[in-house]
This record gives sequence, C-alpha cells and structure tokens, in this order.
Amino acid sequence: MATRSSGELGSSSKQVITVTETAFALQRTDCPCLIVNTGASGAITISLPTDCKGGETVESIVMVAQDIILDPGNTGSISDGVTFGSAGDAYAGDALGEKIAITAISDNDWVITSNQANASAGAFNQIIAS
Repeated sequence: MATRSSGELGSSSKQVITVTETAFALQRTDCPCLIVNTGASGAITISLPTDCKGGETVESIVMVAQDIILDPGNTGSISDGVTFGSAGDAYAGDALGEKIAITAISDNDWVITSNQANASAGAFNQIIAS
C-alpha cells in the first residue's frame, strides 16, 4: 500500500508518499516527492520513473529499520556525483534516519544530490545489479 499526502516540507512543497508494500512504481507525476517507509514490515523497492525529462526530484528517508531500495531499472543508472554506476545498479538504505535525494538528469539517469548518514550507521549504499 502507498499513501500519498501533500504538504510543506522545508522550503518547498512536495508530495509525501508512505510506502509499506514490497514494490512500488513511482510515476513522473509523483515528483517532487519524499518517500518514507513508516509502517513497513520488510524491504520496499521503489522503481524510479523511466520517462523523466530532467529536474524531477525524489527524496527518501528511512523511518523504520527496513530497506528502502531505489531502483532505476535495467537500463537506468544513478550517479554518485562523480561516476555513474552500471545500468541497473540500485541504492538502498536500512538504518533509521538515513536520507537520500536524487535528481533526474535524463529519461532514466539520476544523480545523487544528497546522501546523509544517521549518527550510528552509514548512508544509502550502491547495490550492484547481478
């Protein structure tokens, strides 16, 4: 299940999407958004939209200690700001408070604009596609 709500977050208005199901397909029209996993009882995989034109933003915060996996799909990639991962490489965070922000730079390519660790664990990490 995914619950959508809108509201002011920081200095900009964006949709908050609470995802508790194991898989969720994010749509371009959902952006800008903040994805949280409040109430999730296991890992969730967020499939990123493949039709972005550039500038769309997605943020995610781990609210319960379960994986949030941001998946660009088999042909998409996520850059850490220096290099692009291989097509299909995802990013995952599982420790309470980890936060990541990504911005689309083309149809299926994203760049990490912020990747914040919590006080006792690391930040979102790259998952190499198999």
